[in-house]
Amino acid sequence: MRPTSAPALAIAALLGVLVGGSVEPLVQRAGGVVPTVPWSAVLTMVFTALVLAGLAASIWRSLRRPGPRIESQRAVTLLLLGTACALAGAAVAGGYLAFALGYLGDDAALPRERVVRGLFASAAAVLVAAGGLLLERACQVPPDQDDPPPSSDPWHGRG
Repeated sequence: MRPTSAPALAIAALLGVLVGGSVEPLVQRAGGVVPTVPWSAVLTMVFTALVLAGLAASIWRSLRRPGPRIESQRAVTLLLLGTACALAGAAVAGGYLAFALGYLGDDAALPRERVVRGLFASAAAVLVAAGGLLLERACQVPPDQDDPPPSSDPWHGRG
């Protein structure tokens, strides 16, 4: 499995921008009041990012020290968790950023609150994406010192 690429993260963020930018017009068209971003969402994402970073550090240490390694199923599960969090974090960051920037020119109190909280939420989502990438990278098994380097030739690389 290949690590999550920058284009994949950019596409996820762009999809988030499209969704986040459409919240205000859709809610207003439906006759509702556009919600503000709760601080609990920001704190939850920061907590999630810290958990991901802690898992990444733990996995990185266990894969690089001598002795028993983690179970392969657990490593695959954590790898998939890291990938999912990286993509979801990028999408959520894009969504909150578009939501916040939609109110940037408005000087009223509530729109200013939406901008500030939206920017904090976007930054917290970037931390989630970074934590997911760290976890994903930590799950890569380092090559053994005794193993020869892999060959790029698919026909003669195995012997």
